[in-house]
Amino acid sequence: MFTHLYEIAQHRAKQWPDAVALGSQEGDTWKTVNSRQLLSLVDGLAEDLKARGLKEGDRVVLWTPSSWRTPVFFFAIWKLGAIIVPFDREMNPEACAKIIQSVEPRFVIVGHDERPPWAQASGAIQWWEPQAATGPVSAWQRPSEELAGIFFTSGTTGNPKGCMISHTNLCSQIAVAPQIIPVDPTCRLASILPLSHLFELTGGLLYALSQGVAIHYIPSRRGPDILRVFQEQKATHMLTVPQMLTMMGRTIDDQLKAKLPGFVYRTLNWLAERTSLPVRRRLFFMIHRKLGGHLVMLISGGAALPPETQRLWEKLGVPVVQGYGSSECSPVVCAGTPDGSTPYGSVGKPIPGVKVKLSPEGELMAKGPNVMRGYWKDPVQTAEVLHDGWYSTGDLASVDKDGNYYITGRVKDLIVLPSGMKVWPTDVEEVLMAEPEVKAAAVMAVKTPAGGAMLHA
Repeated sequence: MFTHLYEIAQHRAKQWPDAVALGSQEGDTWKTVNSRQLLSLVDGLAEDLKARGLKEGDRVVLWTPSSWRTPVFFFAIWKLGAIIVPFDREMNPEACAKIIQSVEPRFVIVGHDERPPWAQASGAIQWWEPQAATGPVSAWQRPSEELAGIFFTSGTTGNPKGCMISHTNLCSQIAVAPQIIPVDPTCRLASILPLSHLFELTGGLLYALSQGVAIHYIPSRRGPDILRVFQEQKATHMLTVPQMLTMMGRTIDDQLKAKLPGFVYRTLNWLAERTSLPVRRRLFFMIHRKLGGHLVMLISGGAALPPETQRLWEKLGVPVVQGYGSSECSPVVCAGTPDGSTPYGSVGKPIPGVKVKLSPEGELMAKGPNVMRGYWKDPVQTAEVLHDGWYSTGDLASVDKDGNYYITGRVKDLIVLPSGMKVWPTDVEEVLMAEPEVKAAAVMAVKTPAGGAMLHA
C-alpha cells in the first residue's frame, strides 16, 4: 500500500516503464508520455520548483486544463511536500480571490489561454513545459507534511469551504479501489472530468496510474472530441457525471431510432431485455463500433444517477457503476458493483474500510481513513460536520435488507409539516417530473395565514 502519492509515479515507472501513462492533445498532434518519462519529468520539474523557492508545506494554486502536464505538476509538488490547491475553470472569480487570500500560496500557476482578473491580481505565472531530469536523481526522503491538497467547493455561491485531504486519505482509496473497479495495464481511460474534482483525481488519475492504465484526456465535452478519443485511443473506461451519461445515452438512442426501421429497433430492445451484457454488445455492435469498439465500463458519480440512464447504457451492453461520496471523504463512501447486482437507484454498499450509519434523523454518516482532516482555517464548520471521527454528510438515506444504501434527500431540504409529517421535496418532485407535460419541478413549504404550512410546487 502507498503511503505518499509520489510513490505512485515511482511504482509506475518501475512496473511498466515503457507503457503509455498519459496522453493529450498537443497542437495538431496527440502527445503521449510513458511511465519512465513521467517520473523523469516529475523529478525534473520538482528540481525546477525547488530552485524557484517552493518548500515543504507551501501551497500552490493550479488553474490548469486536463492534459499530460497537469499530473506532472501535481506529482512534482507532492514530491517536495508542498500542497496543491486546484481550481475549477468555472469557479466564481470572487471565490477564487477569497481562496487565494486564505491559502497564501507560494505560486499561482495558470494554464488556460485566458487570464481572469483574479489571476492578474495574484501575480499568477503561466505554466511551462516540464523538462526531464538531467543526471542522476538523489534519493527521495518522504516529507513530513501529510496534507496533499486543499479542495474547495465550487464557489458558485457563498464562501467556499476547503477540504483538507491528506496523502493517507487518498492512498486509502487507492488501496481498496481494485475491489470495486478492477482494471489492469490493458485498460485505457478516457478522462473528461476536471482534475480539480476529487472524483477524477482519485479514480481517474491516481488509481488508474497505480494499476498501469493509460490515461487519455479528452480536449472538450463536444461530441466529436469524445468520439475521436474513444476511437483513436480505444478507450475501455470513463468516469463521468449523470448529466453527461444521460445526454450521451439519449443521443445514441435517438440516432438508433432514426436509422433503424421501427420493427428492428423494437426487436433489438426486446432481445436486449432478455439477454446477457456480452450478447447485448453484439446486438448493438454498430454503437460499439462508433465508440471505438472497446468500451467496457462507465463509472458515474457527483450526483444521483437516473435509473433510466443506467438501464439505457446496460441495454447497450455497457455496465454503469455508480459511486457516492463527497470531497470531505476523498471522495468515495459507497459504490455499486460492476456485475449488475446493485439495485437500480441504489448507491451500493460502503467501500471496504469505510463505516457508515444512519443518525436518528436518517442522516448518513461516514467514518474511515478517507475522511478529511477538516476545513481549511474554519474550525467552526469543521466542528459542525466532524463528530468523533464521523462525518455528517448532510444526506438523508435508507438501507435495504442486503445493505444497499439509497439517498433520499438532503437534511436541509426536509420539510416537517405542522401535522408532524416529514416530506422530502425530491419524492414529490419525481412524481411531478414523471408527467410528460412537466419539464421541471420544485417543491417547498409555504406558510399559511393561520400559522401553519402547505406544500406548494
